[in-house]
Amino acid sequence: MYPDQPQPQQRFARAFTLVELLVVLVVMGLLLVMAVPVFSRLNRASSLQQATTIVISAMWEARSMAQRDRVLVGVLFGCDRTIAPAPVEGPQFRLPARGQIEIWEMRTVSSNGLTPHCPETNNAHVPDWYPCRFPIRKLTTHPYVLPEGIRVVAGNASSWWDNGWKYGFKHDTYKKDPVGVWRRQVIPYTRHGSHCGFYGNVVIFDEYTGNCVVITGGNWWTGTQRPKVLCRSLDQINGQPLINKFDLGRLLDSWGGDR
Repeated sequence: MYPDQPQPQQRFARAFTLVELLVVLVVMGLLLVMAVPVFSRLNRASSLQQATTIVISAMWEARSMAQRDRVLVGVLFGCDRTIAPAPVEGPQFRLPARGQIEIWEMRTVSSNGLTPHCPETNNAHVPDWYPCRFPIRKLTTHPYVLPEGIRVVAGNASSWWDNGWKYGFKHDTYKKDPVGVWRRQVIPYTRHGSHCGFYGNVVIFDEYTGNCVVITGGNWWTGTQRPKVLCRSLDQINGQPLINKFDLGRLLDSWGGDR
C-alpha cells in the first residue's frame, strides 16, 4: 500500500443511547399497564360464558337422565357454607363443594316423582316451600367445575313490560333456614323432563365483575321447554332495585325469606 494513498474511513454501527433505551422501556411499560385491565375484562367475560355453557350442559344431562330412567333427578350446585344459614347436611346427603356441580337421583315420596321426600312430616302434607334435599344416587362420575369467582344460585326470574328483569324467591315458596336454603342449590327434573316446584331458574354471576346470566331450567310441570339463557342483566333482586351490579350477591344472600 502506498504511503500517500488516503486510508478508508472506518464505519461504526450506531447503538441506542441510554436515553433512547429508557424511553422505549417507559413506553412499553405504559402500554402494558393499559393492556392488563383489558385482558382481565376479556378473561372474566370468558369465565362467565364458560360457566353458562357448563350449567346448561349439566341441566341438559340431568333432564335426559330423568326422562331416560323415569326418576327425579337433581342438579346440585356447590354450596358456599360461609353464608348463613348453611344448609343442613348429613353423611348421606351433602351438597357439592363451592364451584362444583353434581347430578344425583333424588328421593321422592310419590310414584310420579314429583314430591320430594319430607321426613319432618312423615311425607304427609309436604309444604310448598320444602326443597328437594335428599340425594340417593350420584349419576355423574366427576363433578362439573366452574371457573374461579363464579356463583350459581337457584331462584325465580320474571320480566314485565318496559321494566326489565327481576330475580328472587317467591314469598310462599321459600323458607330461609337450614332446610329451606337447599332450594337455592338444587334444580330438580321429573321423569317428564320438567322441573318441579317454583324455582326453575338459576342466576350465574361473577363476583369479580358483577356481571350475570339468568338461565331457565325449562317448563314447570311440562317438559316442552329446554334449558336456555333468559337474560344477561337484572333490575331487581327480591323486590329491591339493583343499582350497583356488585350488590347482586349481597342482595341474594341477605333476604330473610317468607317464614
